[in-house]
Amino acid sequence: MKLFRNILIVAFSIFVFCQHLAAKPFDDPDSIAQLGVHYQEDLSKYRIKASSIQSLSPDKTTVGSAGATNMEGSTDGIIPNNTDNSAVEAALSVLSQANDNLKTMSGHRVLVHSGTDKEAAERAVNDAQKAAYGKVGDRPRMDYEAPNYKVRMGIYLNRVKAYQVCKIIAEKCPTAIVTNEPVSLNHIISLYKKYGKL
Repeated sequence: MKLFRNILIVAFSIFVFCQHLAAKPFDDPDSIAQLGVHYQEDLSKYRIKASSIQSLSPDKTTVGSAGATNMEGSTDGIIPNNTDNSAVEAALSVLSQANDNLKTMSGHRVLVHSGTDKEAAERAVNDAQKAAYGKVGDRPRMDYEAPNYKVRMGIYLNRVKAYQVCKIIAEKCPTAIVTNEPVSLNHIISLYKKYGKL
């Protein structure tokens, strides 16, 4: 009960104070000073004037190492451009050279079959083609990596897309899995140029 009474007293005090503020005009400097606001300064001299920016034509502006100035030597209304990008250009050059040295990148493929039996691998190719027909744009490919025949499908940079294809293929080939494999960048670029997407 005591807490409720204290809350009512505080609320009433705030209400009375707000009524007092609403009754006093803020145009009067004395009423502002009574509220404890003593800061008064004309800040208009620091504002950029639109007319001074628009009046400068590009032929009257020069850019030097200290920033932009007009022909009269004044810097009023001109924003400096600070165009020393040599450090950024050097870093981009190093990054570009490092990218040129890349030959492969991490990708995802669907491994449909892996085993020593060539006939089983050929059956896996046929089953994967039947499962993917009309649903997936990729065709399965059989490679021989001694001593195994591996049937792989697709090159995906996105793991989610690889799992979607794997789920479709798993209807006919239940042993299909998604593998992480290095993929040739030249191969990715040629696929992108051919199909427009990966």
